Amino acid sequence: MADRQELAGLDWMGVLALANEHLLAPTLFGKFAAVGRAHILPGDVRTYLESLHTLNARRNASLRGQCLEIADAFGKAGLEVVFLKGASALFERRTPAADARMMRDIDVLVPSGERARAARVLCALGYEVLTRFAPGHHAIAEFARDGAAGAVDLHAELIDAPYILPAARVRARAVSLSAGNGNGEIRVPRPTDRILHHLLHAQIHHHAQYYRGQVRLNQLHDFGDLGGRFARAIDWQAIADVMAANRLDDPLHSYLLLAGELFGMAWPLNVMPRRGAMQHSRLVLLHLQVPKVGRLMVPLGNLRRGFAWHRMCALYGRSGPTVVKRLRHAAQFLHKKSASQVVEQIFRFE
Repeated sequence: MADRQELAGLDWMGVLALANEHLLAPTLFGKFAAVGRAHILPGDVRTYLESLHTLNARRNASLRGQCLEIADAFGKAGLEVVFLKGASALFERRTPAADARMMRDIDVLVPSGERARAARVLCALGYEVLTRFAPGHHAIAEFARDGAAGAVDLHAELIDAPYILPAARVRARAVSLSAGNGNGEIRVPRPTDRILHHLLHAQIHHHAQYYRGQVRLNQLHDFGDLGGRFARAIDWQAIADVMAANRLDDPLHSYLLLAGELFGMAWPLNVMPRRGAMQHSRLVLLHLQVPKVGRLMVPLGNLRRGFAWHRMCALYGRSGPTVVKRLRHAAQFLHKKSASQVVEQIFRFE
């Protein structure tokens, strides 16, 4: 790690702006504190980062309490619940993620057939529906409660392409973590499913970042952290097989390359990175340095996501030419949407 003199010469306003944009400020302080080096940070920087870390730790403790309350209520109702993404990290011992990871909400997975009953359980706890999603959506609804640290996102599936990672399979293989202090157990996906879900959510599902040539550094850091801590428990061959079956090898390889380049994650596959993935990872690094260039990729990325091979196969079967499926899909899309809706979809930046 750098010494005090090297750190003093950094553009700390730029560093802090980047850390805040990518929700990594508490993690940045945690990295220095974990090795006993927080004292070498410039005084005002240390005070600022330590304050954010302390406040985030308090919020995460409150989110943990919400998870325990939810798990208890669902358990009493006889409903199986699995906590996803950041909520999983809140119950892991000997990890700084419980304090440093910034979370937007609590993601909860319930059986698809128990949607209505799960919603009633949350309402009985004082939550109200903020957003109710249309039938067929991977999420059921978003709930909020006055005074609660975070909203609750109720899921029936993990992503909008459930054929890649079906919720039923994830629930069946979920593992239990001790909640501590006699609070029972919290169920979370097994490490292989956790990291596959993370990859799909970050690059394919949420904002289609692979197709846009973008990456969120907090997500990439979490990916590298999971890959390192659960290295022996992750079946990387199984992950590679799932991605290959859906022609998503390049997103996997590119994300791994970026995690290695920026956060030191070891390459876990027994094959070399694909050339297309190497080119893509370099493009992502350029976009991080020049964000305006990255925005130019968004319309094309939105189109690539909408007409991705795996989506065409899910809609129209695996047999037949892909170009025919894409033309058919384009015709149906244009028939259902107005010109303004088409433009809005293509130029959707969020």
